[in-house]
Amino acid sequence: MSRVTARRAGIAVALAAVVAAGLVAAQAGAQGSAAAEAACLDRSESPDPWLLPIALHLWAGEARRVLILAASGRVGKTVIFTGAIGPDSYRNFTLFPPIVIPAFPAKPSNPFAGKNDYETRRAAILRGVRSKVAALERLDPERMLGTDLLGCILKASELGVDRLFVATDLQPYGPQQSLQGLDLHNVRVSLLFDCLSDNAAKCRDRSDAMVATFRRAGATVHLIDPAEVNTIHAPF
Repeated sequence: MSRVTARRAGIAVALAAVVAAGLVAAQAGAQGSAAAEAACLDRSESPDPWLLPIALHLWAGEARRVLILAASGRVGKTVIFTGAIGPDSYRNFTLFPPIVIPAFPAKPSNPFAGKNDYETRRAAILRGVRSKVAALERLDPERMLGTDLLGCILKASELGVDRLFVATDLQPYGPQQSLQGLDLHNVRVSLLFDCLSDNAAKCRDRSDAMVATFRRAGATVHLIDPAEVNTIHAPF
């Protein structure tokens, strides 16, 4: 079994552990193991105040994008994790309860048989997920003193995610987790980096170092320029 195959096979195990911890009350559906996406959003006091609301807006947009794909049958069950970058962000990972987007019911082959049940179940899924996404976008969490920059990323990697969105100023403060064992092979990372420093070289050095860390762990990385955020609806 390849390393990538082993990581994907471990998604179901990771999700089962999350269930035991009370984070997700669902199992992989009939289509196989659930896909997973995660965000690590900086709730510490160091970034510019605009960053967290914008990041939540983009992350809610990602959940809506996945919901549209699921409703059209293009993706199966997906779990959307929302994590926080703050003090001890490995143990204090969850910023918002995971949103489970289930596999939608198959459309009946006979349009006159089971149509009402199909449409009722479909509408219930859409209504339930949309209400949770709206609550996510309205979230206004308390800012925290301390920035365990790496803990949230390490926890997300252990959940076996396929996509990871990170929004931060990349300014660690306080105790930091080690990235030993970080595995992001075949994970697509989008990094929204906001640097408040007037020293452009220092900002670039911090960004380059984080991108290099992601790539060493096997990820592909897309940088989101803060100037772009008004023109995009989701980080991927």
